[in-house]
Amino acid sequence: MGRARGGDAGRESDADVALVLTDQGDDWQTLWMLGGLAFDVFLETGILIQPVTISSGDWADPERSPRPGFLRNVAREGILL
Repeated sequence: MGRARGGDAGRESDADVALVLTDQGDDWQTLWMLGGLAFDVFLETGILIQPVTISSGDWADPERSPRPGFLRNVAREGILL
């Protein structure tokens, strides 16, 4: 499996998309909607998108979040759009 951030993205690579939300980041309705959009993109393009939601509170203070290592990786390796 390739990694786009390393410049070796291949045919089977996916795209992880982290979304910082002002409300709680694990709202099931938001996750369901994002999953549907990701599926639509996959059907149209063949690109697998894995949406990940992050609450703005966790983003502001990663060490107090349940996934501090993950948030540090996103901050270090992510591309701000």
